[in-house]
Amino acid sequence: MGMRIFDSVHGLIPFEDNDAKALQEIIDTPAFQRLRRIRQLGFADLVYPGATHTRFAHSVGVFKNARDMLNIVRQQSGGKYKKRQAQITSIAALLHDVGHGPFSHSFEGAVKTIDKKFDENAGGDETPLHEKWSERIVREDEDVKKALEAIDEKIGGEIAGFLQDINQKKRSDLYTEIVSSQFDADRMDYLQRDARATGIDIGNFDRDWLMDCLRIDDGKDKPNWVVGSKGRQAVEAYLLARVQLQESIYFHPTNCGFNIIFQKLLEELNDTLRVKENGDSLPSGVRDNPVATYLKERARVGKTGWAADKEVKISTYLAMDDAAAWTLVNTLATREKEDELHRLARRLTSRRSLPFVKLEPLDPKHPLKEMKNKLAEFRGEIKNQFSLDEWQYDAKPLNIYYSGGKEHPDVLIRTPDEKESRPLGESSSLIRGLESRAFFYYCRVYFDAKEDRDRLASELRQVASDFRAEKSGRVKGEHRPDVSLSG
Repeated sequence: MGMRIFDSVHGLIPFEDNDAKALQEIIDTPAFQRLRRIRQLGFADLVYPGATHTRFAHSVGVFKNARDMLNIVRQQSGGKYKKRQAQITSIAALLHDVGHGPFSHSFEGAVKTIDKKFDENAGGDETPLHEKWSERIVREDEDVKKALEAIDEKIGGEIAGFLQDINQKKRSDLYTEIVSSQFDADRMDYLQRDARATGIDIGNFDRDWLMDCLRIDDGKDKPNWVVGSKGRQAVEAYLLARVQLQESIYFHPTNCGFNIIFQKLLEELNDTLRVKENGDSLPSGVRDNPVATYLKERARVGKTGWAADKEVKISTYLAMDDAAAWTLVNTLATREKEDELHRLARRLTSRRSLPFVKLEPLDPKHPLKEMKNKLAEFRGEIKNQFSLDEWQYDAKPLNIYYSGGKEHPDVLIRTPDEKESRPLGESSSLIRGLESRAFFYYCRVYFDAKEDRDRLASELRQVASDFRAEKSGRVKGEHRPDVSLSG
């Protein structure tokens, strides 16, 4: 009997196929076990105490979902089932997040913040760093390579190539869409897992019924994933769950506030380490911390983004986890020198997020950069009126539902007679409603004013409202009420 893992979302997950022994060896590598020490939702446990689940549990859950979807391909596509491609897909699903840094996406955001200081155009549409690192770890980490070679010598390169194709959006077929699409094994796991861990009673959908309603359609150009007509309500609930969890968890203002503090802390640490005498003045527990080592190795390269990260040693990157990052934060918070690093670290260890002003969602037709410049101009005008310790404009893009396109194919559903497949929006009034607001920005300004917070909030809202009026043709001064100041 092969290894079995009992999961809080999926129950018993057995590893009993021909690759069971190799899969266990992959899971037992230090690179994969490190995911036990990286929380799925970064700092979200400072808002939802139960949100302590890890990338390890999520990765195993994605593997489970991928294997179930591959069984559907095997049962329904007849001679088109590709055994080798299915093998690559299931292992790629298991390893897709092995490249995450400490605090997951929070760390990635911090690195982008650092890079933008040296190159305003850094980041852009570049593939997320953790996806690049997953690909590199599969190719280069000795323990992972050895575990994969137990299957055969070529499969490691094929899995890395599969991940690269997904990251660069070079291909779209039944197998890649299992790992990355609007309807994939990844989302079907994290939506359920994140809702359950946080304890919020929204974002639920019937995963088992949805799986049972999945079909394979030949399509005009290639086979496609299709939802049977009886699965319409289940797929609607799945898509709606993503919207609800983005608003309730991922873009929760307090959670985002802690992300900003962490980003500012790493930015300040990076600046300090770049000046030798300043870096040498830091405690050894900070200078020798794996996170500091990573920042120093990137700085030596003199580049940004993946061009910098690909020069970092794999051993350096894999030494970082949440424990290392919290050790860094705690060391800075307890040092006697009360500088900016100490102040930011103390905010994290004492759970003091930043106050914020919530602005109206920004339509993508209104240039984000112009709005940011307008608020920066306002800050310059009022700097003598308010004592501002922090100021951060935060705009989160909410992608509700992609309707068509090469990179994001429509979710297809069968007609009631099961003879044709059509885009879900054509048969679902709910999804048509989502399509009408397929993309917009949540906008907030985080700051720490020592006095007159209400007056500052009111003036900020008016600046934002006037900007929208200018862009949409409304009369300036027309103020909308759906804004709030929170602390």
